[in-house]
Amino acid sequence: MNAEEQEADLTLWANGVAEVLDGKERPELAAVFRALARRDAEAVRQAMEVFPPTMLEALAEMIELEQRDRAEAGQERAVEIVPDRRPGPRPRRSGPVSGGELDPRTQLRRSDRDADETWIRSFLHESAVGVLATVRDGQPFVNSNIFVYDEDRHAIYLHTARTGRTRDTVEANPKAAFTVYETGRLLPAEEAREFSIEYGGVVVFGNAFVVDDPDEAEGGLQLLLDKYAPHLRPGRDYRPITAGELKRTSVFRLDIESWSGKRKCVEPDFPGAYRYEDRLRLADEASA
Repeated sequence: MNAEEQEADLTLWANGVAEVLDGKERPELAAVFRALARRDAEAVRQAMEVFPPTMLEALAEMIELEQRDRAEAGQERAVEIVPDRRPGPRPRRSGPVSGGELDPRTQLRRSDRDADETWIRSFLHESAVGVLATVRDGQPFVNSNIFVYDEDRHAIYLHTARTGRTRDTVEANPKAAFTVYETGRLLPAEEAREFSIEYGGVVVFGNAFVVDDPDEAEGGLQLLLDKYAPHLRPGRDYRPITAGELKRTSVFRLDIESWSGKRKCVEPDFPGAYRYEDRLRLADEASA
């Protein structure tokens, strides 16, 4: 297949996806694919770079089912989809889910706020504090803590004291969620319901475990030290982690199943935008 045929195939694919989405009563997604098809194949490729692989697989399955139904009814096929001709390779959208279905835990209502893989990883690396959510016997618990994201293991490491509620809860039920977030400027408006705020955040779902292997536990703690004190080195600036310290510490690893990132950022000159810490000064100025 030459370049011109590939472009025509991708554009046809986008139109086919839009047609199926219309049939599934998802007009907002259908409009995205039609807009892409009206432009060019490169626009389709670029857009697909930010779609989760599971979404693409689900869309392909939807189209294949639609084609099968049409074939059985003697109708012309809407579009030919050959999975290995779709653009690739792509970064992994975290979250192996059963049956190739989308993970409902990480689907955003506002797709225009969805953040891509690169941004999610960077946000996890740069965030200083996260919140671990666990549940035991129907009672939710949260623990705010420092953490480190290990990209090689695709996991998050945290630590607490040897004994405590977090360890007890994780050992009783490994299902966990984790979040990091930040806020930017507050965005006033002429109507109360239109007030908004700049923000960014990542939500992670997975299974948390107490790390029993001493080598892995030490490695996780060293990753934490390297993140928060990158200018200091063990054996040079401080005594390395000892076996005794490991015995007094619980190290947790959260294996990531799925995640999502969400953000909102407006133009620098947004009218009246201000930071939270400036609100009292602005109130004083307004009342003067």
